Amino acid sequence: MILRKGVTRLKFKKPLARQLLFWILLSSSLLTLLITSLHLYIDYRTDISAIDARLLQIEKSYLPTIANALWTEDLAQLEVQITGIKNLPEVALVQLKQEQQQLFSQGDVLSEYSVEGRWPINYDFDGGTEYLGELYVVTDLMPVYQKLAEKAMLTLLTQGAK
Repeated sequence: MILRKGVTRLKFKKPLARQLLFWILLSSSLLTLLITSLHLYIDYRTDISAIDARLLQIEKSYLPTIANALWTEDLAQLEVQITGIKNLPEVALVQLKQEQQQLFSQGDVLSEYSVEGRWPINYDFDGGTEYLGELYVVTDLMPVYQKLAEKAMLTLLTQGAK
């Protein structure tokens, strides 16, 4: 298109508004993806830390009581303690073994994604330490992964609507 003699107007293949809209949407989407990824990572670390804290709670709070109950052969107290551990969030399996025999077992491991805790049960008696058995706990990570997947899908759906 000629405006004046010798002066031609440059034509863009794409209008400037369309290019600007494209770059705004692209940068907005990348920023949203980055922020969402950061949130998901923080949520994941928080959930894993909670599971680690729960395993530490089992070690510090339940293990001494279980050791006392094993020492006195209080099977009713042992069952209460094992049930208490099993009822903690994300705990999938609790086993108590004594002399390679399983005294108590509650739950099942249904997921391949898990965190395990295994503690020897000892009792201090007469200046010595007596080995009484072993406590084995498996926590299931599948609820953590499901929650993260749901958050990711919700974010993708809401951001896709923009």
